[in-house]
Amino acid sequence: MGDDRLTKVLEIGTNKILVKTYITALEAREIYSFVWQQLDDGQKDDKKTARQKTSLDLQDKQIETIVININGKTDNIVKQALDLPVQEFAILADYIKEVMGEKKSLSENSPNTSPAG
Repeated sequence: MGDDRLTKVLEIGTNKILVKTYITALEAREIYSFVWQQLDDGQKDDKKTARQKTSLDLQDKQIETIVININGKTDNIVKQALDLPVQEFAILADYIKEVMGEKKSLSENSPNTSPAG
């Protein structure tokens, strides 16, 4: 893909978050390949601990893949997302689930969106 990727701006609270409107099959494969590797590496841990760690790692990888910037800043995107108030992060997490195909549509708490220009 080039610069022609469709994006949109999520306005969540006072934040403007530029996100991809979809991910490619290649990006999805990279995310799940990363998770499967984490699960393999986690075989040394007990299953509950491995699942919890992998779940958090999956969320981080999804944020890295889908969120382009927060308020124009691209550095440490996962930390920026996790620094959002928990209610605002929940809205972003719902959007990420939708893009990943894990959720059919955004909840009633969906953010205002506008095409990125």
